[in-house]
Amino acid sequence: MSSNKTSGAEADADATAMDLSATTSSTSKLTTAAAATATSKAANVDPLRENLVGSLISCPTLAVGPSIHTLSPSTNTGLTIQLQNLTATVNMNIPLNLRTIANKAHNTEYNPKKFGAVVMRLLKPKCTMLLFQSGKCVITGARSVHNASLASRKFAYILSKCGFTPPSVDFKVQNMIGTTDVGFPIRLEGIVFNHAKFASYEPELFPGLIYRMLEPKVVLLIFVSGKVVITGAKEDRDLARAMEKIHPVLEEFKKVKLTEAQQRAAMSAGNKSQSKQPVLQITEKGEKRQRVQATGAPKIIARGKNGGG
Repeated sequence: MSSNKTSGAEADADATAMDLSATTSSTSKLTTAAAATATSKAANVDPLRENLVGSLISCPTLAVGPSIHTLSPSTNTGLTIQLQNLTATVNMNIPLNLRTIANKAHNTEYNPKKFGAVVMRLLKPKCTMLLFQSGKCVITGARSVHNASLASRKFAYILSKCGFTPPSVDFKVQNMIGTTDVGFPIRLEGIVFNHAKFASYEPELFPGLIYRMLEPKVVLLIFVSGKVVITGAKEDRDLARAMEKIHPVLEEFKKVKLTEAQQRAAMSAGNKSQSKQPVLQITEKGEKRQRVQATGAPKIIARGKNGGG
């Protein structure tokens, strides 16, 4: 009886050992297969992509930046400038066949009868590039310099896949547009009166005041609500410097909201200061027979028989 139990236990132990060996062998096979797959992927890495774009794992700085880039001036203004749009030029230094690119690349538009450039769009980072036959390109829609530079490298990689490998990529920022809000209403008439050399304000044509700053060379659009748009900058620091210079001017011409008592006092003072000089009205015969008060209804003074007024 005891011998039967011993033989059964030995059989169970042998079965368990066989199961463990099978599991170990299958695990080793999966590990070997995974290693082989990784090795094959590493062997198939496109060297051109490594040169133009770089690996996102080895170069984390090439990751897509934030959708809106914010700046803070160095002065204690408490303002934040949001970069809304950026325009940059890229020179691929190689002539391009636009029709070939339009046929091979995705997310492209090409209609030479309307516009002589290929419109190519990216999703990450979200921007648009205009490709011209000379090899010069324009990138717009990016909201940071980092994203625009990354987009230029990605576009260069796409062109290389279409058969046009750029020997070098020349990237240059041409225009940056930022917006901010000072948080209080502004008297635009006062600014254009005291800064007539730099400011222009025509509310019939455009509701904002146009302020042309010389250093840094930017243009500011200032609105009554306190919103400010800065355009023409080529660096982040130009936006911050422009806001640092214009903020004291905006503080000077801050629109103060009057209380109800102050409004009533101003209205009463305005009524008292109205002119009461008589205005002469001439009849059809050219005679001065009517006088009106500036603050009241017209009062007719008839000429009597004796000629008295």
